[in-house]
Amino acid sequence: MLRKFLMSVSLVALIGSAAHAATPPADNAIKAALYDIGRAESQSARLSAGRKSAIARVKRMVEAARAQLKRSSHKDDASWKEAETRLKTIERKIAAVAGAGAAQTPSAPQSTLSRRELSLAQSLARQAVNSIKEVRKVEIAEFQQERIRKYYRQRVMNLAGQFKSISKKDDPAAIAAHQQIVQLARIVGEAEQAAAQQLAALGDVKGRFAEVEARYNRLRLPQVP
Repeated sequence: MLRKFLMSVSLVALIGSAAHAATPPADNAIKAALYDIGRAESQSARLSAGRKSAIARVKRMVEAARAQLKRSSHKDDASWKEAETRLKTIERKIAAVAGAGAAQTPSAPQSTLSRRELSLAQSLARQAVNSIKEVRKVEIAEFQQERIRKYYRQRVMNLAGQFKSISKKDDPAAIAAHQQIVQLARIVGEAEQAAAQQLAALGDVKGRFAEVEARYNRLRLPQVP
Protein backbone atom coordinates (compact mmCIF):
# COMPACT_ATOMS: atom_id res chain seq x y z
CA MET A 1 0.00 0.00 0.00
CA LEU A 2 2.79 2.39 0.94
CA ARG A 3 4.73 1.53 -2.23
CA LYS A 4 1.72 2.32 -4.40
CA PHE A 5 1.24 5.62 -2.62
CA LEU A 6 4.90 6.58 -3.03
CA MET A 7 4.79 5.66 -6.72
CA SER A 8 1.74 7.84 -7.23
CA VAL A 9 3.40 10.69 -5.36
CA SER A 10 6.51 10.37 -7.55
CA LEU A 11 4.33 10.40 -10.65
CA VAL A 12 2.60 13.57 -9.47
CA ALA A 13 6.00 15.13 -8.83
CA LEU A 14 7.17 14.30 -12.33
CA ILE A 15 4.00 15.68 -13.85
CA GLY A 16 4.36 18.83 -11.74
CA SER A 17 7.98 19.17 -12.81
CA ALA A 18 7.10 18.87 -16.47
CA ALA A 19 4.31 21.40 -16.16
CA HIS A 20 6.60 23.79 -14.36
CA ALA A 21 9.12 23.75 -17.17
CA ALA A 22 6.68 25.81 -19.27
CA THR A 23 6.44 28.57 -16.66
CA PRO A 24 9.66 30.50 -16.00
CA PRO A 25 10.16 31.75 -12.41
CA ALA A 26 8.79 35.21 -11.79
CA ASP A 27 11.69 36.27 -9.53
CA ASN A 28 14.98 35.07 -8.07
CA ALA A 29 13.35 33.84 -4.85
CA ILE A 30 11.18 31.42 -6.82
CA LYS A 31 14.17 30.43 -8.95
CA ALA A 32 16.17 29.59 -5.77
CA ALA A 33 13.21 27.66 -4.37
CA LEU A 34 12.93 25.63 -7.56
CA TYR A 35 16.57 24.64 -7.26
CA ASP A 36 15.98 23.19 -3.77
CA ILE A 37 12.70 21.62 -4.87
CA GLY A 38 14.43 19.86 -7.76
CA ARG A 39 17.07 18.44 -5.43
CA ALA A 40 14.42 17.38 -2.91
CA GLU A 41 12.35 15.66 -5.60
CA SER A 42 15.38 13.76 -6.84
CA GLN A 43 16.38 12.53 -3.39
CA SER A 44 12.85 11.89 -2.13
CA ALA A 45 12.41 9.27 -4.87
CA ARG A 46 14.87 7.06 -2.93
CA LEU A 47 13.54 7.66 0.57
CA SER A 48 12.72 4.75 2.86
CA ALA A 49 11.65 4.50 6.50
CA GLY A 50 15.05 3.26 7.62
CA ARG A 51 17.04 6.13 6.06
CA LYS A 52 16.51 8.74 8.76
CA SER A 53 19.48 10.87 7.74
CA ALA A 54 18.19 11.02 4.15
CA ILE A 55 14.73 12.02 5.37
CA ALA A 56 16.26 14.79 7.50
CA ARG A 57 18.32 16.01 4.53
CA VAL A 58 15.26 16.25 2.26
CA LYS A 59 13.36 18.05 5.03
CA ARG A 60 16.11 20.68 5.15
CA MET A 61 15.81 21.18 1.39
CA VAL A 62 12.05 21.58 1.73
CA GLU A 63 12.48 24.13 4.52
CA ALA A 64 14.99 26.07 2.42
CA ALA A 65 12.63 26.07 -0.56
CA ARG A 66 9.68 27.19 1.55
CA ALA A 67 11.74 30.02 3.01
CA GLN A 68 12.54 31.21 -0.53
CA LEU A 69 8.90 31.07 -1.56
CA LYS A 70 7.98 33.21 1.44
CA ARG A 71 10.48 35.80 0.27
CA SER A 72 8.91 35.99 -3.17
CA SER A 73 6.77 39.01 -4.01
CA HIS A 74 4.98 37.13 -6.81
CA LYS A 75 2.80 34.72 -4.85
CA ASP A 76 0.00 35.10 -7.39
CA ASP A 77 2.22 34.07 -10.28
CA ALA A 78 1.75 30.65 -11.87
CA SER A 79 5.42 29.78 -11.25
CA TRP A 80 4.99 30.36 -7.49
CA LYS A 81 1.82 28.25 -7.35
CA GLU A 82 3.46 25.41 -9.28
CA ALA A 83 6.47 25.48 -6.94
CA GLU A 84 4.15 25.40 -3.94
CA THR A 85 2.29 22.39 -5.39
CA ARG A 86 5.53 20.49 -5.95
CA LEU A 87 6.67 21.36 -2.45
CA LYS A 88 3.47 20.01 -0.87
CA THR A 89 3.85 16.79 -2.88
CA ILE A 90 7.33 16.27 -1.42
CA GLU A 91 6.04 17.01 2.09
CA ARG A 92 3.30 14.39 1.70
CA LYS A 93 5.88 11.84 0.63
CA ILE A 94 8.11 12.62 3.59
CA ALA A 95 5.13 12.28 5.94
CA ALA A 96 4.19 8.93 4.38
CA VAL A 97 7.72 7.53 4.71
CA ALA A 98 8.10 8.83 8.27
CA GLY A 99 4.69 7.42 9.20
CA ALA A 100 5.63 4.02 7.84
CA GLY A 101 8.80 4.06 9.95
CA ALA A 102 6.84 4.93 13.08
CA ALA A 103 4.41 2.09 12.40
CA GLN A 104 7.27 -0.37 12.10
CA THR A 105 8.87 0.71 15.42
CA PRO A 106 7.51 -1.46 18.24
CA SER A 107 6.41 0.43 21.34
CA ALA A 108 8.21 -0.25 24.59
CA PRO A 109 6.34 -2.66 26.89
CA GLN A 110 4.54 -0.89 29.72
CA SER A 111 5.34 -1.72 33.34
CA THR A 112 2.51 -2.85 35.62
CA LEU A 113 4.49 -2.41 38.84
CA SER A 114 3.37 -0.03 41.54
CA ARG A 115 5.11 3.32 41.60
CA ARG A 116 7.29 2.21 44.54
CA GLU A 117 8.32 -1.08 42.95
CA LEU A 118 8.92 0.53 39.56
CA SER A 119 11.18 3.10 41.20
CA LEU A 120 13.02 0.30 43.02
CA ALA A 121 13.48 -1.75 39.85
CA GLN A 122 14.85 1.24 37.95
CA SER A 123 17.16 2.10 40.84
CA LEU A 124 18.49 -1.48 41.04
CA ALA A 125 19.16 -1.48 37.31
CA ARG A 126 21.07 1.81 37.56
CA GLN A 127 23.10 0.62 40.55
CA ALA A 128 23.98 -2.62 38.78
CA VAL A 129 25.06 -0.77 35.63
CA ASN A 130 27.22 1.64 37.65
CA SER A 131 28.76 -1.27 39.57
CA ILE A 132 29.57 -3.05 36.30
CA LYS A 133 31.40 0.05 35.06
CA GLU A 134 33.27 0.25 38.36
CA VAL A 135 34.33 -3.42 38.35
CA ARG A 136 35.66 -3.10 34.82
CA LYS A 137 37.98 -0.31 35.96
CA VAL A 138 39.45 -2.39 38.81
CA GLU A 139 42.77 -4.12 38.10
CA ILE A 140 42.45 -7.90 38.05
CA ALA A 141 45.25 -8.17 40.61
CA GLU A 142 43.05 -6.28 43.08
CA PHE A 143 40.66 -9.23 43.14
CA GLN A 144 43.41 -11.34 44.70
CA GLN A 145 42.63 -9.48 47.90
CA GLU A 146 39.89 -10.99 50.04
CA ARG A 147 38.48 -7.60 51.05
CA ILE A 148 37.95 -6.61 47.39
CA ARG A 149 36.24 -9.90 46.57
CA LYS A 150 34.06 -9.63 49.65
CA TYR A 151 33.12 -6.03 48.85
CA TYR A 152 31.79 -6.79 45.36
CA ARG A 153 30.16 -10.06 46.38
CA GLN A 154 28.28 -8.16 49.06
CA ARG A 155 27.16 -5.57 46.56
CA VAL A 156 25.70 -8.28 44.32
CA MET A 157 23.96 -9.89 47.29
CA ASN A 158 22.49 -6.56 48.40
CA LEU A 159 21.03 -5.85 44.96
CA ALA A 160 19.70 -9.39 44.66
CA GLY A 161 18.17 -9.15 48.14
CA GLN A 162 16.33 -5.93 47.27
CA PHE A 163 15.15 -7.44 43.99
CA LYS A 164 13.33 -10.19 45.90
CA SER A 165 10.87 -7.61 47.25
CA ILE A 166 9.52 -6.90 43.76
CA SER A 167 6.22 -8.76 43.45
CA LYS A 168 6.04 -9.22 39.67
CA LYS A 169 9.32 -10.72 38.52
CA ASP A 170 8.05 -11.02 34.93
CA ASP A 171 7.39 -7.29 34.61
CA PRO A 172 9.54 -5.58 31.92
CA ALA A 173 11.16 -3.24 34.46
CA ALA A 174 11.84 -6.13 36.84
CA ILE A 175 13.33 -8.22 34.04
CA ALA A 176 15.62 -5.36 33.04
CA ALA A 177 16.85 -4.95 36.62
CA HIS A 178 17.35 -8.71 37.02
CA GLN A 179 19.40 -8.89 33.82
CA GLN A 180 21.75 -6.15 35.02
CA ILE A 181 22.19 -7.78 38.44
CA VAL A 182 22.94 -11.13 36.80
CA GLN A 183 25.46 -9.46 34.51
CA LEU A 184 27.14 -7.80 37.50
CA ALA A 185 27.39 -11.18 39.28
CA ARG A 186 28.89 -12.73 36.15
CA ILE A 187 31.49 -9.98 35.73
CA VAL A 188 32.50 -10.14 39.40
CA GLY A 189 32.83 -13.92 39.13
CA GLU A 190 34.94 -13.61 35.98
CA ALA A 191 37.21 -11.06 37.69
CA GLU A 192 37.71 -13.39 40.66
CA GLN A 193 38.47 -16.30 38.36
CA ALA A 194 40.97 -14.26 36.33
CA ALA A 195 42.66 -13.10 39.54
CA ALA A 196 42.92 -16.68 40.78
CA GLN A 197 44.45 -17.80 37.48
CA GLN A 198 46.88 -14.91 37.58
CA LEU A 199 47.89 -15.79 41.14
CA ALA A 200 48.35 -19.45 40.21
CA ALA A 201 50.59 -18.46 37.30
CA LEU A 202 52.74 -16.30 39.57
CA GLY A 203 52.99 -18.99 42.22
CA ASP A 204 53.71 -18.30 45.88
CA VAL A 205 54.71 -14.63 45.58
CA LYS A 206 55.00 -14.18 49.35
CA GLY A 207 57.19 -17.26 49.65
CA ARG A 208 59.49 -16.05 46.89
CA PHE A 209 59.72 -12.63 48.47
CA ALA A 210 60.68 -14.20 51.81
CA GLU A 211 63.37 -16.23 50.04
CA VAL A 212 64.84 -13.11 48.40
CA GLU A 213 64.80 -11.33 51.75
CA ALA A 214 66.63 -14.23 53.39
CA ARG A 215 69.30 -14.19 50.71
CA TYR A 216 69.74 -10.46 51.20
CA ASN A 217 70.15 -10.93 54.93
CA ARG A 218 72.77 -13.64 54.36
CA LEU A 219 74.88 -11.22 52.38
CA ARG A 220 75.38 -9.18 55.57
CA LEU A 221 75.85 -5.95 53.71
CA PRO A 222 77.26 -3.08 55.77
CA GLN A 223 74.69 -0.72 57.25
CA VAL A 224 74.26 2.60 55.52
CA PRO A 225 75.48 5.29 57.94
